[in-house]
Order: sequence, then structure tokens, then C-alpha cells
Amino acid sequence: TAKDIKVHIPELKWKYAQKTFPYFNGHGTAETVAHGAQIMMAFELHSAKVNGDLVPRLALARSQVVIEKLVLSFKESSFSWLYNTMGYLFQESVRDYVVSSLDSALKANIASLLTPLNRYLHPYWPVVLSNVAI
Repeated sequence: TAKDIKVHIPELKWKYAQKTFPYFNGHGTAETVAHGAQIMMAFELHSAKVNGDLVPRLALARSQVVIEKLVLSFKESSFSWLYNTMGYLFQESVRDYVVSSLDSALKANIASLLTPLNRYLHPYWPVVLSNVAI
């Protein structure tokens, strides 16, 4: 678990264009700060068949992403006042969307962590397996 993470993005560039009537569009920057973030990952040991042999593998058992507070401050747009008001009114929904997206990205990309980790652990599996049952 990584706790009490603070992420500050001073100049997040954004833009949008609505492709149907009334054809709204906009662009600008936003300062973004996430406070009290946590990333929890729990791994499990299981056996997998590789080239016909059963070999131990670490896998992601569960993960959780938490952000206590997410602050967005829009700038460099003639409608910054509107975006800031809407951002304030919907800050919990925006935070929940960011948390959900981060958790999905973590799960989708976990192989880039586990593949080299399982390769590195290969010579140590006999010691590990003598202490646990799978």
C-alpha cells in the first residue's frame, strides 16, 4: 500500500469539441491537485501451466485506488469561471471517475509489473514454495 500520496499537475492541457449542434468547443489549462491518495495492491500466489509444466506465479488478487480530495482549477479560457463552478459542483463525481479510471488502468497494465517480477522470482520459487502451499 502506498499512502498519503499528493499529486500536483500545474498545467494540465485540455480541449473539447462537441460534434453535434450546438457545436460547443473550448480549450485551456487546469491546475490539478489530488490529496490523500492511496494505491493498494494485493497479490496472490497460484500455479499456472507454462510449456506443459505447472509453475508458480504471482497475480493481482485485488487493487484499490483512493483519492480523498481532487481539486481542479481551470485557467486560460473565457469560460474558466463556468468550468470552475461546474468542477466544484461535480468534484465528487469527477474524483470518482478519476479513481475508477486509475483502477481500471492499473488492472489493465499489471502484466508490465508482474511479468518481470515473476521472471526475477523464478530462481527463488523453491524456497517460497517450501514455506507456502498452493
